[in-house]
Amino acid sequence: MKHSLFNLFQNIQNYVIIQSIIIRMGIVGIMLPKIVVLGYTVFSDLAKSVMRSMYIPPWVEYEIREIPSQLLAVDSVKHLQSDFEPATIVISGDRSALALKKTLKNLVIPVKVTGYDILKSIRELGSNDVVVVNYQENMKELSQVTNLLNVRITQFTFRNQEEGYSILEEIQNNGYRHVIGGSWICAMAPKYGLKGVSYYSYLSMSAAFEDALNILNAYRNELEQAVLFKTIVDMNRNGIISTDKNLRVNVMSMAADKILGMKRTQMIGKTLHEVIPTLDIEEGEAQYNTIFEHKQKKLVADIAPVILNGEKMGYIFAIDDVDHVQETERRIRKKITQKQLAANYSFEDIIGISPLIQETIKKAKKFSKSSSSILIHGESGTGKELFAQSIHNESNRSMYPFVAVNCAALPESLLDSELFGYEEGAFTGAKKGGKPGLFELAHQGTIFLDEISELPLHLQSRLLRVLQEKEIMRIGGDQVIPIDIRIIAASNKNLMDEVKKGNFREDLYFRINVLQLFIPPLRRRKEDISLLFKYFIKNEVLLSENITLDQLYCLHHHSWPGNVREIENVAERFTVLIKGEKVSRNTIQSLLQQALYPENENVNDENEVSESQLVQQTLDKFNGNRDLAAKFLGMSRTTLWRKMKNLEL
Repeated sequence: MKHSLFNLFQNIQNYVIIQSIIIRMGIVGIMLPKIVVLGYTVFSDLAKSVMRSMYIPPWVEYEIREIPSQLLAVDSVKHLQSDFEPATIVISGDRSALALKKTLKNLVIPVKVTGYDILKSIRELGSNDVVVVNYQENMKELSQVTNLLNVRITQFTFRNQEEGYSILEEIQNNGYRHVIGGSWICAMAPKYGLKGVSYYSYLSMSAAFEDALNILNAYRNELEQAVLFKTIVDMNRNGIISTDKNLRVNVMSMAADKILGMKRTQMIGKTLHEVIPTLDIEEGEAQYNTIFEHKQKKLVADIAPVILNGEKMGYIFAIDDVDHVQETERRIRKKITQKQLAANYSFEDIIGISPLIQETIKKAKKFSKSSSSILIHGESGTGKELFAQSIHNESNRSMYPFVAVNCAALPESLLDSELFGYEEGAFTGAKKGGKPGLFELAHQGTIFLDEISELPLHLQSRLLRVLQEKEIMRIGGDQVIPIDIRIIAASNKNLMDEVKKGNFREDLYFRINVLQLFIPPLRRRKEDISLLFKYFIKNEVLLSENITLDQLYCLHHHSWPGNVREIENVAERFTVLIKGEKVSRNTIQSLLQQALYPENENVNDENEVSESQLVQQTLDKFNGNRDLAAKFLGMSRTTLWRKMKNLEL
């Protein structure tokens, strides 16, 4: 439970942290983000110009409000609060923002006036004697501009419209023709014969909008994560409980309600000790697989502290029913160990270059295009199921199940129910709801009946009916179930001999023996022996590429009664024996002998074949053709000639 819940704990910690951030921002519930611009006409016109050229995401609402002059009073600004949701950001002038921040609970972003903006305004006036009128406070940085540009700047401040009118009248009386200020000053200036020049620039307005959008983007991301993690918590089958650092419950999943048998409304706000008094908690430490009892149920809990920047913010509890955990683990184990209804091998997995095996593969590929039944003959260990899977994967049924049944491995008492299935109550111990048989599971696919000669006669009759009628009936059932399957049967016995002995039905034999495929034994395709041996050791022994064919001569003179399965076992024994050994020709020869004849390490000389005999037999095989002999032995023509000279052949 510890490892499976680790990532969940990480996600829930993020969820709790995000929820905390959102609550601190005053954002409760999902609200549409919004930007509101507050200002007078000149300021509003500048904002409209910026918005026309800036991309504003469709999920952000925006609004431009012109503030009537009387709203500059703090008491009047309070009336705006009821119009704004917590997710609304206000953009206002540099100086008016000071008043709005004191009154509104929303985030207020000022459009900053920079030294560059003032310089631009002064250049627009073309005068060395300018007047700047500010709302609330003067700009301290303007003294630096005065010294640098040899310009005399006079600043005035006003707190309400009456003071503003008085200042404009004073400026007019002093003979000034221009005034620099905010949007309200610029709007009022013409009434006094003055030209108003706004000190708000396009760049400063754009910067304010970008700040607002960045903040709303962060809010949206946090909100998305919060909703996502809340969904994860609610959908998780474990009961999830989140508490603050004092173990007071603040979040509970729906699953926790069911497991604990209590409603969330009864638990939110209470301490965990009140909710689950039987759960022993070691504060500050992570705990896993803690068993406790609650309302006569045995439960298990994983507990993890939530840490942010070294500060403990609370705890996360994942709770489950012990019986449910055990049942889940049982199902998982069953799924892992259960043989999948799929064919894992194809013709590319069949190893062999001998003409005999290549011809067999060619014939099998032809059979795969047909829907007729196939009977595969071959000794044990030749790879009959490998061919059956390859035929299935090459056929037009490859997207459907491949079901393999070893008729000799299942007890006769179980074969009937396994092949045909059963209904609920069909016999003592029958599974509730019944069980589909292997023929049903193989519908539209292939069923492989290995060692079919071992099938009891009464089941042979039922199998014949399946082949003839294309339908089955479960044990204890009264419903006929139509099926569409292809049957591939295999046997290491001669079925015709079994028919003559009365062990196998003649009519079934001819029904499954539409297409015949014979898998040759390994002793009849000696060209593949070294290839198979190297294949089976390639993942274990790094020297597999350096072992030459002549070093494996003893393999070619073994009869291989166990066929490919036997050579795989020999290769495995060889890889075990060679570990830690100093590899040489003599080492390889000795260990191969031990791998071939493990029951007798001191192999008699009569079991060994000399190199001279191997080379001579190979030359005889190819009628003295040195090119073919050298290729077969895995050496160059020059090496073969040298060996022949040394061996006096």
